[in-house]
Amino acid sequence: MNINTVDLNLLVVFDALLAEGSVTVAARRLGLSQPAFSHALGRLRSALGDPLFERTAGGMTPTPRAVAMAVPVRKALIDLRRALATPVVPATPPLIVTIAANRYAQYLLLPMAIKALRRQAPTISLDVRDTSALGAADSRETDLALDWATAGVSGSAAAVLRDRLVGIARRSNAVVHGPVSPAMFERLDRIGVHYDPSSRSDAGADGHVVSDAVSAMCVVSQTDAVAVVPNRLAKQFAGAMGLKTFRLPDNRPDVVLQVAWNTEAPMNKTISTVRDRLVDAGAHLAGGRKK
Repeated sequence: MNINTVDLNLLVVFDALLAEGSVTVAARRLGLSQPAFSHALGRLRSALGDPLFERTAGGMTPTPRAVAMAVPVRKALIDLRRALATPVVPATPPLIVTIAANRYAQYLLLPMAIKALRRQAPTISLDVRDTSALGAADSRETDLALDWATAGVSGSAAAVLRDRLVGIARRSNAVVHGPVSPAMFERLDRIGVHYDPSSRSDAGADGHVVSDAVSAMCVVSQTDAVAVVPNRLAKQFAGAMGLKTFRLPDNRPDVVLQVAWNTEAPMNKTISTVRDRLVDAGAHLAGGRKK
């Protein structure tokens, strides 16, 4: 027979009568009148072409066909009740925010921001790309960009963290053991860093310039060169790399890390939540608040 032609409610009637052995008791169990219950049983008998139950002195006795159906029908009804009782939770689409970040932000800021997001907004995930791989920090491929505010913080950006610049050299380099005069600094072999607008003039005679301060420190750790790097980053890595900082002989402006966003795209709640956590992380590093 075709199951599409069978009212599945008739199987509930069948299962109740099988369990109770009495039309009256089974009807009461289902909240039906006895005539309504008998009518439903008649429809199932007609559909299956079998009496299913015979009236005997002991009650309604199942036929061999009914006995064969008993376990599969009971199991199917149990599975159906469980399925209907389990609330369907709609799948939540992942909330992904794409960030272009320079190495300074990746090493110092993002760990704190990710920790805060896991606690406060666990449905949000970050897709972090390196600014050097994407090109411009305000790339339209990203929702937010963490990079140096070399031209000042614009209206579509917020300052995140300010850091002073220091010199860094190997501990064995004599430059770290006393004051460095402007003339001495000019004679040093220097590795330039692209975050600094004056990085080209900071480079030595060979004009070596690298993409980020950590790369510069790696070079310095294996040569007699020096580099100009942000102080917080130097504190993070100098000890492990055998380096030491020294005071620069000139008064250079601080570097400012900013978070910028695409003004052509709407600033939704997800993106603004990530932006705020980045600003909070910067404030914490600056000593402005506790996390």
